[in-house]
Order: sequence, then structure tokens, then C-alpha cells
Amino acid sequence: MDHELETDPYFEQTRCIIGFVQLIFSKRPLDNYRFVEGAEDKDTGIVIAGIKALKSESIPRIIVARGVGQSISVAMDNLYFMSAKTGATTHKMLMSVPFSINVIARIDAEAQEMAWYIQQNIIAHRAKIRKVGGFHKIDSNITVTPPTDFNAVLNPEVRSEASLVQVGFGTLIPYSYTIAPNDKVLLVRAKNEVKVQGK
Repeated sequence: MDHELETDPYFEQTRCIIGFVQLIFSKRPLDNYRFVEGAEDKDTGIVIAGIKALKSESIPRIIVARGVGQSISVAMDNLYFMSAKTGATTHKMLMSVPFSINVIARIDAEAQEMAWYIQQNIIAHRAKIRKVGGFHKIDSNITVTPPTDFNAVLNPEVRSEASLVQVGFGTLIPYSYTIAPNDKVLLVRAKNEVKVQGK
């Protein structure tokens, strides 16, 4: 489990994507970078994790990261429900959140093969990922970048020792929040006055 994910409001969705990539790589043959759950980095065919995988020196490895979230309004003031008893209002909206799955391997061919393997599986299992992860939508337009030098991303002056291919896709995640009335005492008084007038 990635401890840094605990402060992420999209923790469950990020964990779902990491878990999905781990699952599909656990089905690969032993000699083809198979993921072994619970194993140390040296004992698994490939390391698959969140941002903490950047600290790992194992190659190949896969780093799952989310991009910048952006709110999308779905109704006027995003109003969904108002409690007649408390006056609290519940608002619902959608968050547009992109994800990138970064495949790092020794050579371009390996990185590309694993990236396309991930892309094909996401397309094939989008409906299941959406349901398990609580997504509203997972975009079918999935991008796969050409291979680049991994070291060039972190330190351009260092000689390249690995290849990086990124798989990217957009998602929509439902989000809700509740606003309590600022003055509950005033609300109770107004309710009592309505009752008196109704007699």
C-alpha cells in the first residue's frame, strides 16, 4: 500500500488502477515479467506501484500516477438535495482526473510491449474498472507515447539506462459535499414561526 495515497482524495481510484495493472501482470508467464503480490522488489518480475516506485532501482517497473483534477459542474450550483429538517444542502459534481501509467524497461521494445499490453487490457475491461473503482467514466481514447530516455526525464545529463513509455487516459470521478446552514438557531425559529402561523 502506498502511504502517500492516504492523503489523496482520489485514493480509491488510484489504488484501483494500481491493483488492475498488478492483476494483469500477475497473469503473465513466469519468464515474461510476471508480478508477484507481496514479494520484495528483487523477488518479483516487475515492480508495480504508485509514486513510491520512483525510489525503486528495479527495472522493469511501472509507476501509476494521477494528473491534475478539475471540477465539472453538472447542475446549477451543483445542488442535488436539501434537507427539510436541517437546511443542509448536498451538492454533487464530477471531477475530471487524468491518469498516467509509466512503463520503464531496459530497451524500447520491452517498454512498448508492456505499454500496449496495458492499453489493450484497459480497453477490454473498462466497464469492470469503472464499477470497482467508483469511476463515472473511463475514456476509451487511450494514448501510448513513443519511447523516451527515462534518465532524460529526471536528469538529462546522465547517460540513458532505461526506456520510458507512458499510457495515458482521462476519467470522470463523482464527488459530493454537504454544506450545513450557517445559523441553525435562526432556522429553528423560522420553522417554529411557520408552525404558529399554520394554527
